[in-house]
Amino acid sequence: MASTISVDQDHTGHVIQNVADPSTDQDVATKHYADLISAGLNAVIFKGVIDCSGNPNYPAADRGFAYIISVAGKIGGASGIDVLARDLIICLTNGTPSGDQAAVGDEWTIVAANVDGSVTGPLSAVDSDFVQFDGTTGILVKDGGLSLDTDDTLAADSDSRIPSQQAVKGYVDAEVAGVTIPTGNLTDVGTDGIVVTGGTGAVVGTGTSIAQHVADASHNGYLSLTDWSTFNGKQSAITPAALTKTDDTNVTLALGGTPATALLQAASLTLGWSGTLGISRGGFGKAMTDPNAHRLVIWDDTDGDFQYVTIGTGLTYDHATHTLTSAGGSATHAVTLAVDGSSAVVTAGTKNPIKIPYGGTLTGWLLIGTPSGSVTVDILRAADGAGLPVTSIVGAGTKPSLSSAVENSSTSFTSWTSTTLTAKDNLAISLSGITACTYVSLVLYFT
Repeated sequence: MASTISVDQDHTGHVIQNVADPSTDQDVATKHYADLISAGLNAVIFKGVIDCSGNPNYPAADRGFAYIISVAGKIGGASGIDVLARDLIICLTNGTPSGDQAAVGDEWTIVAANVDGSVTGPLSAVDSDFVQFDGTTGILVKDGGLSLDTDDTLAADSDSRIPSQQAVKGYVDAEVAGVTIPTGNLTDVGTDGIVVTGGTGAVVGTGTSIAQHVADASHNGYLSLTDWSTFNGKQSAITPAALTKTDDTNVTLALGGTPATALLQAASLTLGWSGTLGISRGGFGKAMTDPNAHRLVIWDDTDGDFQYVTIGTGLTYDHATHTLTSAGGSATHAVTLAVDGSSAVVTAGTKNPIKIPYGGTLTGWLLIGTPSGSVTVDILRAADGAGLPVTSIVGAGTKPSLSSAVENSSTSFTSWTSTTLTAKDNLAISLSGITACTYVSLVLYFT
């Protein structure tokens, strides 16, 4: 049996449940029935505003949920869509979760408040200021901070004011009006000048004299600066400064005329050198006193200078073969064995084997170590083709050494195993007892 509810009954806030959807015109509508109508009509439901200044994600929404943008920015994260204030976004799909443009952007549509290129601006601005675009969209403007200035004195002297055309013209006119352009004839300045005749207004200033030394043959067509007089109340005479010149040992500079007028006179330069031309200037640093002598030029890297050996004193030069031979006797040779620690203290052991191009008898040695320190050096030798040097030529003799010093040398070879070197010998040095030295070199002298 169906239940009957009185229309006058007070249900005191209780819910009437399990009510069927209406079927006739006078039936009561249920929530389910109303939701079906809203969904069927695709109703848009306003849900509030979104501040996009921080580039937020889309909110979770159902179909028809709509939001108004309150502050411009991006919707859908940093890679989202640009939106402006008063733009409208509408969800297209029920159950759309919150997310960025890549995840849920296709579930939303954006309705721009500014269409057809309409421009929007701030809520307030300074009266009469110029408008400037805000950003690169082309539809958002801002107060430019610049105002029109009609003051023809430009007294504000400001970068925030733009003068009108009339103000600029008035300023320029006022400045030009303050310039006095006198009229009158040129005054005859005497025998040194030019007499100019003509009507009034031909030149500047009554009573103004101008000396132009261009007609007087005694001035060779040049203008004498010292003869200029006053010009419209302004001193136009020019006093030239004295011209100075500097000679050095290789170049001499000579100028015609006195120093005070040399700039206006013919000038000559005498360039060259005599005696010694410095090495820094491409010379040899020594005077070639006898140009007829046959000399050999040698660069001496010990003192950074060129040395000369005259051919004929123990040396013979063959012009046909371009060879230099010794007239006889023995020659002193030197071979250097060096170890560079590259700013670190060198390590002990056998170092840097070399092959010597010629042989002879040892006559002395020079040991250098930097910085000041200690080191003992043994000299190892192997015959040509015998491999790396392993046999000491010092043996039980006194080895070259340094003791808290930079340099040591000797011509004594007491108790050395051998003092004879053979061409193509392989030599090396063996270091021990090292302190402080980051570079060690041993020079062996032999004849």
